[in-house]
Formats: sequence, structure tokens, C-alpha cells
Amino acid sequence: MLRKLVPEIVNTSVLISVGPDASARDAAVAMATHRVGAVLVMDGKRLSGIITERDITARVVAIGRNPVATRADEIMTPDPHTLPANASATEALNLMQEEGFRHLPLVDGDRVVSMVSMRDLHRAMHDQMSRDLSERDAYIHGENYGVA
Repeated sequence: MLRKLVPEIVNTSVLISVGPDASARDAAVAMATHRVGAVLVMDGKRLSGIITERDITARVVAIGRNPVATRADEIMTPDPHTLPANASATEALNLMQEEGFRHLPLVDGDRVVSMVSMRDLHRAMHDQMSRDLSERDAYIHGENYGVA
């Protein structure tokens, strides 16, 4: 799968983020509101970390921390892996599988432009396989199939 992440797979118009001093609850509300599984933690324009649903579960709920009193920078994964926005879907999938995470910020230099999720990649692979099968079927059973 050689499709480029931006703009072919992910949207760059919406970045869901919180500041490092936001609460864990703020991060959870942002995820729920936007129906995403992770938020970026931005210190101004600098990416300082990422918080996922798993972080909220393991680092707040499971150990009984108060989500209102727990700061984002206390539970985030600091300095997450990134890929350039022009990376391929295959590169993203390989990195995510090797490192064991499901969300990956995409950057253009120092600027975060989007985030790709395993769900985005799954959808792109499904769409590509559907197109490939349709093209194969059209080739095999085309208009002139069986005509002498």
C-alpha cells in the first residue's frame, strides 16, 4: 500500500489537542466529543505528547486517580514517534506494529499536521482491496467476456 498518508488517508483540517496543564478529564471529554481515541498534547505549537484512551484507563481510572486533578503532562506519552505527512501508509503501519501503538502524529517539519490511527489505515486497506477486486473482476468478466 503506497498511498500517501496526507492527503489520501487522513484529514488535516482538524487536530484534537489539549495543553499540558489540561486535566485528564479534559482530554477524555475532547476524545468523547470528537469521537477519537487519542489527543495530542501541545505546548503552544510544539508537540509534547499524546494521550490515548488506554492512558486514561491505565494511568488514571485503574489506579484511582482523580481525573480532574490529574494533569495531561502527568499521563501523556512524551515525545511520541512521528512520521512526515508525505510518508506512505505502509511506513505508518510498519512503525505502529513494530512499536505497538495505534495513533501516530504526522508532521511537516516541526509542525503537526494530522494524526493517523490504525482505524484510518484499516479503512484505507479495505478500500484499496475493494478497488483491486473490482478492477480484477472487471478485467476477468469485462464487457466483452465470452463474446466470439
